[in-house]
Amino acid sequence: APIPSAIDGYFGLKGKYSLVNGTSKVNAELVLEDAKIHNRNIILDNGEILYKDNYLEFDIAIRDESSKNPVELSGSYPFSNYLPIDLKVESHGDGLAFLTGLTNGSVSWTSGTADLSLLIRGTPATPIANGFMVLKNSDLIFQDQEINNLNSTIVFDFNRLEVRKLKANIGSSGVITSQGGISLFEPQFNESEPLALSIEKARIKSSFTDIRVSSKIIVNGSILKPKLAGEGLMSEGSIFAKRSKN
Repeated sequence: APIPSAIDGYFGLKGKYSLVNGTSKVNAELVLEDAKIHNRNIILDNGEILYKDNYLEFDIAIRDESSKNPVELSGSYPFSNYLPIDLKVESHGDGLAFLTGLTNGSVSWTSGTADLSLLIRGTPATPIANGFMVLKNSDLIFQDQEINNLNSTIVFDFNRLEVRKLKANIGSSGVITSQGGISLFEPQFNESEPLALSIEKARIKSSFTDIRVSSKIIVNGSILKPKLAGEGLMSEGSIFAKRSKN
């Protein structure tokens, strides 16, 4: 299976298969052994899977070994692009923290809480999502850059995402804010308040840069196909270019 490189371990199914009157049925449990996401040990609290009548039904709860709260996936998903989806994804507290391991260490969540409640409906051809995600007092490390006091409220509204508010500190003096709406999959209409991202007085340090950055970016299009416009200002710093063999 096409599994991200950050995931390691053994995955399988254990259960029963039956064929009655030409109809297949699989009643099984997901099995994880020595599973890790970027060196985080993953625990499966529940892994029930049922395949019947061209549908996969899930009841899965998965978490980091050190987390108190799991990520829960339940509901059904069809094998036809035109049959209805009925899925629910929910997590609270520190349940989502281990998913940052999928970035292979580029992002690390060190503290804070995240409440996610998401209902996915529609069909595989035209999915829609309703729900919310609230981040409270979260601290992240993004490519060795500290992002502190991240607070955000994000609403999923059918085929669009709306950032009600987002604010965080970058480094010692930088501030990042965001607000506005954007389509999830395909741009279908113009937002009266498109998604805007602002960065002020952020000091960006890496192996080849040490600069102060400010920017104001407007994001149109969709999450999957974004179109960016705006401006960025770099000052008070240096950029180091490594000499190539040529």
